[in-house]
Amino acid sequence: VATTSVTVLNTAPFWTASTTEIIESSTTTPTNSGDVVSWQAIGTDSNSEDYWLLICSTSATPTPNSSAPPTCTSGIQWARSGTTTSGALATAATTTLEAWSESNAWFGWICDANSGTPRCNSLYTQGTNATNSSPFFVNHRPSFSLFSDTSPADPGTTVTFNSTSSDADTTGTQDTVKLIVCASAGFSTTTDSCTGTTLGSTTVLASSNATATYTIVIP
Repeated sequence: VATTSVTVLNTAPFWTASTTEIIESSTTTPTNSGDVVSWQAIGTDSNSEDYWLLICSTSATPTPNSSAPPTCTSGIQWARSGTTTSGALATAATTTLEAWSESNAWFGWICDANSGTPRCNSLYTQGTNATNSSPFFVNHRPSFSLFSDTSPADPGTTVTFNSTSSDADTTGTQDTVKLIVCASAGFSTTTDSCTGTTLGSTTVLASSNATATYTIVIP
């Protein structure tokens, strides 16, 4: 009587399409804090098993988990896709935070959903071109602590609006600040303009302490 047993080893999914940012997040088009950064990639598993796309902040190989999503072994886990069919497009996304750095490295990984011995591909990907690749960039809100003006002033003369303001973002070029003074509280952050009357706005952008002027109308 002869007995034979065969052990079939699980193989990690392989890259069919490298990880890329779906919408470019670069020095020229950074992602505003509070907005979404998203990634996509395609992995194919030789066992036709589902897989996950995982985005980590370091190059340390992630930890696969039996019948559960993989996790980053170090650093920050930026994002993770849902369970994705082998050969299908996987997407992952995260909402950026004001507390994050201006420049943030990312590493894309793919891991399978094997219930016994799950595995991750040993190679990461970081994009295929200069604009949709690692790192992603966060555009932070400027600081704005004080506001004052030089009134009272006579009709026909100019009132100057002053601010204590600055922007800490320096990647690429130093970000500048603009002061917009409205006659009412209504303001559109989409168009960066007053919804009512605009009294004045900065004409020459500054790296800090932006100013604006308003000429008082003569009755």
